[in-house]
Amino acid sequence: MSEVNTKDYLTSTYLEYQKKYLDNIRESDRLLIAEVKELALNINKKTCSLIDIGCSTGNFLFHLKKAFPHFDLMGGDAFGEIVENCRRNPLLTGIDFDVVNIHQTPHDKAFDFVTLNALLHLVETKDLDSVAENLSRILFPKGYLLAFSWFNPFDQEISLVETSPAHPEGAAINVHSYATITEVLEKQGFDHIVFKPFEIPIDLAGGEDKSSLSSYTRKNSEGKRQLFRGSLYQPWCFLTARKK
Repeated sequence: MSEVNTKDYLTSTYLEYQKKYLDNIRESDRLLIAEVKELALNINKKTCSLIDIGCSTGNFLFHLKKAFPHFDLMGGDAFGEIVENCRRNPLLTGIDFDVVNIHQTPHDKAFDFVTLNALLHLVETKDLDSVAENLSRILFPKGYLLAFSWFNPFDQEISLVETSPAHPEGAAINVHSYATITEVLEKQGFDHIVFKPFEIPIDLAGGEDKSSLSSYTRKNSEGKRQLFRGSLYQPWCFLTARKK
């Protein structure tokens, strides 16, 4: 799962929070779907297949279903309770769901697209090779990996533990460099590796209430909006890569 653990997910507060993104799609989700649409032009198939790993509430798949009604869609999450919740959701009818994570990908299926939405920054550097191998294995040749996560353009690997009311036990966060991700993916047979930093087009208020960890924006000296959560800068970025 992406940003929350199963206990957080099953609370009514989190579910209510996510409902607003059914009618008003996240800007990052909109851009990720636009990437899928553009890359689908390179796949000569009438019906493409896509698995969203770490699907959480299924919001992203809901919007994918509307954008690509002809796609064969699947959602996977590490938590069985989350998978069952998605299966019961009538808005997600026609989408397959199963207990899947990036460390244990399906052994009997392959896809044209694999999407990882707010997930890779939870993977430690030492596990990147095995994760990339798993993802490559479930992609058809010329298939695409698309990820939205925290990446940085510097020769720098960052690992930290965030302790907060939502994660009193501590949540591990990793900011991988473009160079490390590129090296790992190339080793597993990927090419056409592209990073696109996410620039949110709206101002998000916040930062004054120190008890709140909702995301907010601040403009830098160049006038570009940067996303923060508490004191933590969030370097959100899109990654696309093609399996040879």
